Amino acid sequence: MSTETVPFEDQSYGAVISRNVVAARARTRPRMSQSALAGRMRALGYSWYPQTVGAVERGERRLDIGEL
Repeated sequence: MSTETVPFEDQSYGAVISRNVVAARARTRPRMSQSALAGRMRALGYSWYPQTVGAVERGERRLDIGEL
């Protein structure tokens, strides 16, 4: 049995979603900017701006189910 200590990370839904948004933008080639993501969300009918993306990525803004 391992006695290795696993560091605690915030595993709340908000933290997981925030990390996933950051990771999804990072996987695009070329890397999608916050401005480009905000533009795509506006095209879908949401009032997103680059500041909105930043707030989501920092875990300061919650997403509703439609935005997910």
